[in-house]
Amino acid sequence: MKIKTLILGSAAVLVTGGAAMAADLPAAEPVEYVKVCDTFGTGYFYIPGTETCLRIGGNVRYHLRYAEPVLKAARTENHTFTRAEARLQFDARTMTEYGLLRSFIDVRFRATSGTGFTVAQAARFERAFIQFGGLTAGRAESFFDFFPGYANGPITDTFYSYLPTNVLAYTFAFGNGFSATLAAEDGTFRHTATTIDGPVAGVNYYGGHTTPDLVAALRVDQGWGSAQISGALHQLRFTTATTADAEFGWAVQGGLTVNLPMIADGDEFSVQAAYTEGAPDYVGINESTFISGVNLIDGTITATNFTATKAWSVAAGFLHNWTPQFSTAITASYIDVDNPIASVERDWDAYNVILTNTYTPVRGLEISLEAAYQNEDVHGIGTTFPGVVASDVDYFSGEFRIQRSF
Repeated sequence: MKIKTLILGSAAVLVTGGAAMAADLPAAEPVEYVKVCDTFGTGYFYIPGTETCLRIGGNVRYHLRYAEPVLKAARTENHTFTRAEARLQFDARTMTEYGLLRSFIDVRFRATSGTGFTVAQAARFERAFIQFGGLTAGRAESFFDFFPGYANGPITDTFYSYLPTNVLAYTFAFGNGFSATLAAEDGTFRHTATTIDGPVAGVNYYGGHTTPDLVAALRVDQGWGSAQISGALHQLRFTTATTADAEFGWAVQGGLTVNLPMIADGDEFSVQAAYTEGAPDYVGINESTFISGVNLIDGTITATNFTATKAWSVAAGFLHNWTPQFSTAITASYIDVDNPIASVERDWDAYNVILTNTYTPVRGLEISLEAAYQNEDVHGIGTTFPGVVASDVDYFSGEFRIQRSF
C-alpha cells in the first residue's frame, strides 16, 4: 500500500507539473488555409484574410514565321522571324455593396528576331485596369472596337481596329444584355504613323494633344451572339496657322457576331464595317505592318486649310470546330483609303485573307498553322513616289505557333 500510494502521488505531481509547464507555452497561431472561390468561375481562390478572389493565369508562346519580302528584289529583308513570348494575368475580384470591384493586369515579355530584343519590346502592359460597377479606368481595349479576328498574331495587316489604349469610361447596363458606354480615350495612341502631311515633304505638322478621343458605343450580348454600334471623335491640331486651330476627325462602326451551334458547338460568324474622315486608325491603319510605299496619315494641310483623309474598311470571319480538339478559322478584311491631295499622297486599297488551323491535343496546349495572302494597290503611281516600287503588290506569309496556357 505504501508503494502504491507513492506511485500514485508521483504521477499526480508529474501531471500537475506538466500542465503548469504547458500553460506557460505560447498559444499556436491559427492556420489560414487558401480557400477556393467559385463565385467567379474556376481557378479563383481567396487571398488569405480578405474577401478578394484572385486568379493567376497566362501562357507561353513560340512563333516561327515566314514572310515573303515586300520589296522582292531586295536582299536586305528577313524571310523568317521567331518570337518567344510569356504572358502573366492577374484578375482580382471583390463583391461590394456597390457592385463588383475588379482589378486586372496583363503583362507580356517577349523576344523577337529581326527587330532585336529592346527594353520597350521586352516587357509591356497589354492591359492594366480597374473596374467598379460600370466604371473602367486604366489600360484596356478601346470601347470603339468589336471584332478581334481569329488569327493568332500579326501575321499580316489587320484592316480593323483592335487596340489597347488608356481609357476612362462608364458603362450603363440596361438589362437583357443591352449596354451603353461613354469613354474618354487617349488620342495619342490613335495618331497614324506619319500623322499630318503638309507643304514641306517629310515635316510632321501634328500639334500638341489637348483633348482625349470621345468614344460612345451601344452593345447587346445575348444567347444568339452580340452586336455593337460605336463612334469616335479624334482631335487634330497643327503646328502651323490654318483656317482653324484644331479640327476633329471622326469614325463610325457597326459589328455583328452570330453563334452557330447548329453547325457545331462554339462555331460563330462575325462581320463589321467602319468609315472615317480624319481618324483612319479607327478603320485599322495603325495596325498595318506590311503596307509599302504609302504614308499613313490623318490628313493634309495647306497654308490655309486642312483636308481629312477618308477611309473605310470591312472585315469578316468564320470559326468552325471540327472536333473538340481541332478547329479552322478564316479571317478576311479590306480597306480603301482616299488621301485628300494626290500631289502629296496617293490613294490606295488593300485586302487580305488569313487561314488558321488549331490543334489542341490536351487541355491548355495549342498547336496552330496559319497562312495569309495580302494584296495592295497604290493608285496613280508616278515618278514623284520613289518609295513605291509597284502599283500592285502581293505577298504570302505563314506561321507555326505553340502555346501553353494555364
